[in-house]
Amino acid sequence: MGGSGSRALVLPTPGAGALGVGCADLMVDSNGQDTGIFCRVFYPTDRKTEDLGTASLNLPIWIPRREYVAGLAAYKKQSPRKFHLVFDWLVGEYRAPAVWHDRLAAPSNDEQSKFPVVIFSHGLSACRHFYSAYCSALASHGFVVVAVEHRNVVHQSFTDFTYPCKGFVGKKMGFQGETEPVICSEAAVLMSVAFLRKHFGQTGNDDALPQLIKQYEAFALDGTTLNLDDVPTSSL
Repeated sequence: MGGSGSRALVLPTPGAGALGVGCADLMVDSNGQDTGIFCRVFYPTDRKTEDLGTASLNLPIWIPRREYVAGLAAYKKQSPRKFHLVFDWLVGEYRAPAVWHDRLAAPSNDEQSKFPVVIFSHGLSACRHFYSAYCSALASHGFVVVAVEHRNVVHQSFTDFTYPCKGFVGKKMGFQGETEPVICSEAAVLMSVAFLRKHFGQTGNDDALPQLIKQYEAFALDGTTLNLDDVPTSSL
C-alpha cells in the first residue's frame, strides 16, 4: 500500500505541530477467544510538517479499499453506485498526512526516553483511516497515537471527509456543517494536545487549555462546558 503523494491530494492537518509524522499498520494475531487487534500507529519523525507535500514521499492512500465506501453508502442509505461515483469524483486518491514506515524521531528531552502513547478509539465503528488528519496532527506534537480498528459497521462520524467533500455536495451528503471544518479541527487538536500534556505531566504553558477554550468559545455548542482548574492531574 502507499505511493508517491501529491501536494494537492494530502489531507490537511489543522493545528499540527513542528514534527513530521510517520505511520504503520499493526496486526496482533488472534489467540483462543481473543479476536486480535488491528490498528494504525501514527508517530513523530524528524521530518518537518511542511515536507508532507513532497512528491517523493511514500504517503499511503487515505482510504485504500472500496469496501469502506460501500459501508458508508449502507449507513447513509444511499445507492452504493452513486456513492462510489461521488467518492471517486471528490476524494479520489487522497493521501494520509503521514509517511509510510518512516523512521521514528528521537525524543528531544533527555529526561524523556519515550514518547507518550495515546490510544485512539473512533467510537462505535468507523475505521482506522477516518481520523487520519486528527491522529497525524496529535503525533506531530510528540505523541504516538494508536488508532484501533473496531470490527463492526461504519459510524456516523466522518471527520476527514469534511476536507475533500466541500460545499453543496458535502452538506447534501452530511459531511459538512455550518462551521468551517478547519477551525473546528484546529480547536480539537490544540485542546487535545493541551489536555494530554497536562495529563502526562509535561512541562509547558499551564494556561494553554483555558486560553484555547476562551479562543474558540464562539464555536462551542450550547450546554458544553469544560473546566479543569479544580481537577488534579492524577485523576485525569
